[in-house]
Amino acid sequence: MFKEALTRLCIWRLCARISLASLALLLTLVITSRPASGFLLALAPDQEASPLWERALVTFDPLSESQTTVAQAALSGAPDRFALLIAVPKGVEITYTTTAIWRELKKRVGPRVTYEQTLKLSVYSLLWRALKRTEHHNTRPQERRGVWRSQYTGVYATESALHEWLISKGLILSAPHALTIKEVYAKGLAVAALFVTPKRERDHMHQETWTSTWIFTSPASAPSYWATRPKLPTPFKSEPSPTDQPYTLTLTTLTEWPTKVPRSGQALRGDWGALRSEGVERAHNDSLSAPLVTAYTEVDREQVTRFNDRLHSTRWHFRRGGALTQLEAEPLEGVWQVNFERSYEPPQVTQRTEARAREHHLPLPLEPLLLCLYGLWWLWFRYAAAEDERS
Repeated sequence: MFKEALTRLCIWRLCARISLASLALLLTLVITSRPASGFLLALAPDQEASPLWERALVTFDPLSESQTTVAQAALSGAPDRFALLIAVPKGVEITYTTTAIWRELKKRVGPRVTYEQTLKLSVYSLLWRALKRTEHHNTRPQERRGVWRSQYTGVYATESALHEWLISKGLILSAPHALTIKEVYAKGLAVAALFVTPKRERDHMHQETWTSTWIFTSPASAPSYWATRPKLPTPFKSEPSPTDQPYTLTLTTLTEWPTKVPRSGQALRGDWGALRSEGVERAHNDSLSAPLVTAYTEVDREQVTRFNDRLHSTRWHFRRGGALTQLEAEPLEGVWQVNFERSYEPPQVTQRTEARAREHHLPLPLEPLLLCLYGLWWLWFRYAAAEDERS
């Protein structure tokens, strides 16, 4: 009797351990399969949008111990109004600049472009074109990208002041974004709110909405960037929303030396002992998930000055030649300070390639083609008749 009870107890303990391990693995799959989203958004109650990409240029000057950050973001959809919420150090003032800095920067660290050449022949009638004098423009809706200018920027040092401003604009924060805002203030940072409204009536054909390019300078002892990604209140998440899109964070540093992101953290552990005692620990490397260096190039003093002249607003203090290091990554959930440290050798670059389609149109008028065919037929018939007479 005692042996049977002991056997049942062992079986029940074994089943409990298996259930605990299965639950831990399930939680791991749920957590790691969340769709990515980046910067913080405040939307109207009836609006939907999700982050697409975010890019930033971090210029660090060790002599003046200052850092200038230039950044821009984009989201999917075309909401009537929204606010972009950015974690910034306290005491900074955000201004705006043109997009010329990105065009200039793309010449140095842009992807390698490959073209797929295609030839498209189109036959048209000269007579029909002459009779049809009225030009009918193509009214088929095109996919467009909109750059909507920010009309207001406020840097709020307290959470209550930020929420009061959001209420005055008719905007709300979702639960994950509100939790992340609390973490921003808990780290001693402020929140910059960029309010964006369209220039025209709502356009449903916009696939991407780009914000203005913002810029600010802050004291720093080393180059860094604050990355935010909303935290979910629970580890469970329902089915992905149609607006959930892959999110990319592109960071470019301009310093005197190549930069890298230090790696830290532990690998994913899934053995029985870890599942039973400590649970599953997620792998991470400081603040970014699998960063890839996509470009590295050295620039001289004249090129740095050229970058600086493209700002047309706040200028950075860095005036010497240096190095441009660009990486792409996905920020982990929460509020993270992406720290860059000096790399004593050029980093290993994973070069990006961008495939573009290039069509060459060759219009062929129908009437000259018919005339040429008739001429060939007439010559053939004439010489064929002359050969028959000779024979």
